[in-house]
Amino acid sequence: MKLFLFVVPLIASFVAVTNGQFSKKLDNLNVDMILKNDRILSNYLKCLLDKGPCTSEGRELKVTLPQVLRSGCNNCSDKEKRNSRKVILHIQDKKPQDWAKLEKKYDPTGEFTQEFRRTVQA
Repeated sequence: MKLFLFVVPLIASFVAVTNGQFSKKLDNLNVDMILKNDRILSNYLKCLLDKGPCTSEGRELKVTLPQVLRSGCNNCSDKEKRNSRKVILHIQDKKPQDWAKLEKKYDPTGEFTQEFRRTVQA
């Protein structure tokens, strides 16, 4: 479950954080469509792991992920929390090796995952 906390960023329902404020620039991403399309999901994961090119949304996610983890997703809307859980559970189940890499890169000490888990599961 420790991993559950981590991919919030890919997740935080694809929200962008700017100066501590969430912008809704990425709110219109169709999370279900992305999760159903392995090629698109893999491209986002490669972007987050610095293993491939990034779309503009991918670049925003790379900035957002650490900020969302540090804040415990405190500024996330209910929709963003639901989508975050959906994405995290999907990646944990379908791509556990990628999940482990994401966690290692973005939260190697596990410092932020516990708070994020509490906030997203609430």
